[in-house]
Amino acid sequence: LDERGKPTSKAIIEGANLYLTQDARRFLEEKGCLIIKDSSANKTGVICSSFEILCGLTLGEKQFIQHKATLVGEILDRLKECAANEANLLLRTYKTSGTPLTQISAMISDRINQYTYELLDYLDQIPLVNDPNDPLIACFLSYCLPTLRTHFQKELLQEIPEHHKKAIISAHIAAHLVYKRGLEWTLSIVDILPILLREKE
Repeated sequence: LDERGKPTSKAIIEGANLYLTQDARRFLEEKGCLIIKDSSANKTGVICSSFEILCGLTLGEKQFIQHKATLVGEILDRLKECAANEANLLLRTYKTSGTPLTQISAMISDRINQYTYELLDYLDQIPLVNDPNDPLIACFLSYCLPTLRTHFQKELLQEIPEHHKKAIISAHIAAHLVYKRGLEWTLSIVDILPILLREKE
């Protein structure tokens, strides 16, 4: 803080494992500092790890090395899209509600997790079919990187465990819903699953 008690930074972006305490966040936000919470600032790191696992389960080392440059480019493109979705929802909600960004960040994570678990509980009761034209499998494939989807669709369908596919489908739809419709939308996700699947096609 400067001699007038005001933050010397207009904004703070928390780094991985270098975050502020909740009391410090609240104090600085009350002083007018914008804080991007670690869970929002580092979300693309988690997403990147999911693609590493997906590639590892689908490709052998030789195939991965052969397509590595293309896959890295596709992952970076997806991460930019995901980061933009997070930032846009954060700022849009902040502009309309005035709620501190750290609270909005927690609300986004909570809502995505809520819908993911609702969907996963539902999907765990039904078997998946390995038909690319099936709406659920089409949703799974739409999450996968273009190179995997185009050249290794058979491997994706055969090598990825069913529960892993269901987890991807659930998280993919949940994130799409929250980023597209915002935090005000509160209906049960399972009730409108057919509509969401059509949106993802």
